[in-house]
Amino acid sequence: ITQNNQFSSIGSSIYHAMTASLTKRVGRGLQFQANYTWSKAIDDTSDYSSLSTPFRPDLVSADRSLSDFNITHNFVANAVYTTPYQAQGSVLSKLLADISISPLVYARSGVPFTLLVPAIDLDNGAGGHDSEARPYHAGRNTGIGPAFYSWDMRISKSLYLNRDSGMRLDLIAQATDILNHTNFSFVNNNFPDT
Repeated sequence: ITQNNQFSSIGSSIYHAMTASLTKRVGRGLQFQANYTWSKAIDDTSDYSSLSTPFRPDLVSADRSLSDFNITHNFVANAVYTTPYQAQGSVLSKLLADISISPLVYARSGVPFTLLVPAIDLDNGAGGHDSEARPYHAGRNTGIGPAFYSWDMRISKSLYLNRDSGMRLDLIAQATDILNHTNFSFVNNNFPDT
């Protein structure tokens, strides 16, 4: 037998959070909503995988740390603004009528990761596989990845073919990640084997 995995549901977790929201209902062509969550998710294992195996399986509580999915700060805001101009009157008023501007902003802190080093190949033939292991005395999820933030925007203009029946044609321009900021999906947490 080269490997004998045993799984047990002895893990425990806890989640604390505070959420704040600010909402403006539609009025004078503007509505918006902003939400912020401050939270902390803690557990002693996050998944049934060999990479989540406690360093000392008989002391699961020694691996208690941030959860894999912990996001300490999370902010999301969106708005819709419709121009107040009427489709009658001057040419400028007609051009600026029925335009909606909708920004969406979101930002969050990075997610935790566990530092891993390559497994050691022993001279006696034991080992010799390409798996990774946590360094001795290195805690689980002690690293925090980079923050994530983005700004999306949508601008639309309604061209009414028949205003009484509501028949219209919408011209839409939409852009994502206007800040052009590089967001990483994960961190390479493996030390090279050299």
